Amino acid sequence: MAIASEVVRGLDVAVVQDPGTVLVRPEGDLDAATAPGLALVLATLLGDGCTAVVLDLVGLLSLDVAGAWLIGEASSLFRDRAGEIVVRSPRGPVRRALDSAGLAWLIETPRQARIAPVPG
Repeated sequence: MAIASEVVRGLDVAVVQDPGTVLVRPEGDLDAATAPGLALVLATLLGDGCTAVVLDLVGLLSLDVAGAWLIGEASSLFRDRAGEIVVRSPRGPVRRALDSAGLAWLIETPRQARIAPVPG
């Protein structure tokens, strides 16, 4: 069930709630101009007590330093509250940007994917 959709110039963020986890799907470009929109979505989830987020990046076209920083900081904030953000399906340049930023450890493993499948 979709609970939110935030549209910021260049980035659309859909949020889908499933029992035990929330799936966040940004689509477009995650950069300095659009990162605040995703930050607001993640901060709202954190404030609402959400502890498990799957950040599905399959629709993300590009990721710059500001976007990577946001993902890393959000992960730290969720961990500080005994939660977790897992990154799903980064492709091409987005995956390389995560690797370059030292965030490859956030990418979902095949075992995690079996535990938390894509909500249908």
